[in-house]
Amino acid sequence: RLTRGKRETLLYHRQHERHHLQGSISPEIKENRIWLGATGNGSDMVFGVPKGAEVKEQDRQKAARLGYVGDYTRLGNSCWYSNIEHGRRHRPLTLMSQADNLKFNRKKLPNGYVRYANYDAIEIPATDVIPSDYEGIMGVPKSFLDKYCPEQFEIIGCAEGDSGKELGLTPFDRELKKLNKSLRDGQLYYMEGGIPQKPYARILIRRKQVEN
Repeated sequence: RLTRGKRETLLYHRQHERHHLQGSISPEIKENRIWLGATGNGSDMVFGVPKGAEVKEQDRQKAARLGYVGDYTRLGNSCWYSNIEHGRRHRPLTLMSQADNLKFNRKKLPNGYVRYANYDAIEIPATDVIPSDYEGIMGVPKSFLDKYCPEQFEIIGCAEGDSGKELGLTPFDRELKKLNKSLRDGQLYYMEGGIPQKPYARILIRRKQVEN
């Protein structure tokens, strides 16, 4: 376990790999023993390197534009995992009700809140349309982790591959493969106009508290 021995932990990770809640890091995140750090999270990070180290010129220039001139490099689309406490992770999201989202965020919800065909949950295409008054399970983008407040939400797991199978996602009807070749067991999908649609990797969450 990353937090064995109650040591403070700081782990650099690529943003696009965040959906890998399965494996060794899964219980740590779900049980709030490790979380995203306070800074970075999808933006460029700058790191000092030993004098004379080989650095791509484009990365050196990007680091310089961020105010770091000299022996520095830049890593993009990155984030930190850590068990070092910080206040930002306890800020609850300000959410609207289902009705208000359908009224004011219609472009993101052209078909309303769609229910998955192989799991009892609804599809949430963007974090800002999470409804404040829905008490069931929701599938949210992996970028949700930037804004995850453990007092507000519970993480059920990651609907991807073996993790999705363990969560109980129903295997897809093999006939549907003719309509969408990207379908895989352990991944969520919903029906739209008779065609199965598969969103990007989703994190399954449930709201903990009723908001006033």
